[in-house]
Amino acid sequence: MSCRRFFRNTSTALLLCVISASFASAQTADYDQLVAQAQADLKAGNAAQALTESQKAIDSAPSRWEAYVLAGGALQVEQQYDKAVDDFTQALKLAPAAKQAGIKNLLEKCIQAQTAAQAAPSSTAVSTQAAQPALEGNVTQAEVVLWKTIQGSQDPTGFEAYLKQYPTGAYSTLARLDLDKLLTSSCYRLAERHSNNIISIKDQKEFNAYAAAAGIQDAARQGEAFRSFLNAYPNSTAREAVLQMLLQIDIRQSNSDQAMQDALAILQNSPSNPQAIIVASFFYNKEADRQTDPSKATVYRDSALQLEERCVSPSG
Repeated sequence: MSCRRFFRNTSTALLLCVISASFASAQTADYDQLVAQAQADLKAGNAAQALTESQKAIDSAPSRWEAYVLAGGALQVEQQYDKAVDDFTQALKLAPAAKQAGIKNLLEKCIQAQTAAQAAPSSTAVSTQAAQPALEGNVTQAEVVLWKTIQGSQDPTGFEAYLKQYPTGAYSTLARLDLDKLLTSSCYRLAERHSNNIISIKDQKEFNAYAAAAGIQDAARQGEAFRSFLNAYPNSTAREAVLQMLLQIDIRQSNSDQAMQDALAILQNSPSNPQAIIVASFFYNKEADRQTDPSKATVYRDSALQLEERCVSPSG
């Protein structure tokens, strides 16, 4: 789906489209060849070689999904379940809708294998423990039933209830992914309806400063001018509108740190601003992807979800 088709609001479309465009790495001609070789090696049982080739493919084109699936499969064979879950999760985020069901099934099976491995009885354990179904290891029947009840739901409240009860449960990764998609969709719909702020500046000197900045064509110089404007007029009625324009400039220039600062500055005074929520949650999720500690990654993902929940129940 193209951004222009999804968003009627041109500035919103520009902001959100440039996010994905600015932070996506260029694909190389070697990608398809690496993926094909990794797939052949994985089928032949050479998981280590498949993993090496998959990682090379990911490095060459990190915005494509196929290599993450193969890397996840190789890692699962190697019983490196945490890393496998991360790669399957990333593949699920990047894959087209038609492929997501299959990847989600792979992710769920990987989580089941991980749960079974963690719950595997020791050599001194009672033999009857080995007869328990793999998924039942450390997972209660109540958790399984709850997950099966909400699986595939389009209602975010079910996933919120699951995560509240089982924040580190067997299906928590899947629950966060599903909840993130549902809440992000709500933010997109809200952003589509969100009208641009009307600029109304009564002071002539302040208006002239704003107009001068708005008239600059060069993005870098315009950004500097708008920041100078905010320093001179910190309580301007145009503050939120200027911050949103700065946000667009940040994204165009791939300045993620400044984009995050500007998004959070908008949210201080306008907690339900959908553009700022989408940008801030995007970077929280990107930071979660970079974490090697699953508990830290969960903190960032939960921060993104808490922001996105404002699109369902606006607080301001």
